[in-house]
Amino acid sequence: MADQYQYNEIPKAFDVILYTHYCYHSEYAWNIGKIVHSTSDMTGDNYLCIAETLVRVFVPEQKTDIKQLVINALEAEKKKQMAEYHERMFRLQEKIDSLLALEYQPAATIQETANDVPF
Repeated sequence: MADQYQYNEIPKAFDVILYTHYCYHSEYAWNIGKIVHSTSDMTGDNYLCIAETLVRVFVPEQKTDIKQLVINALEAEKKKQMAEYHERMFRLQEKIDSLLALEYQPAATIQETANDVPF
C-alpha cells in the first residue's frame, strides 16, 4: 500500500491494482476478443481476468495550496449567500414601504361630485 498521507494533503504516490481482462462473450460483436484494462475486477461479467498488476502512481508536486482553494470557494459561497439574503431583505422592505405609503383618502361626497359635473 501507499504511504499514509495527511488530511488536506495530496499524496506523493498511491498504489492501484490494474486488471487485464479478455472479453469472451458480449451482446455486441465488436467487444468479443477485446482485451480491456480496468481498475475494477470485471471477472464474471463476460470477462476473464488474465492479469493483475500492482501499479504505483506518482503524483507530481502541486504548486497550489489546497487550503487557499477551499477558502476561496467558501468566500465565493458566502458572497452568493449574502447577495441572496440582501435581495430577500430588499423585497421585504419594498413590501413594507408600499404598505406604509398607502394613505387613507375619504371618498368624495355626492354633493362634491355633483358640483364637478359640467352641465
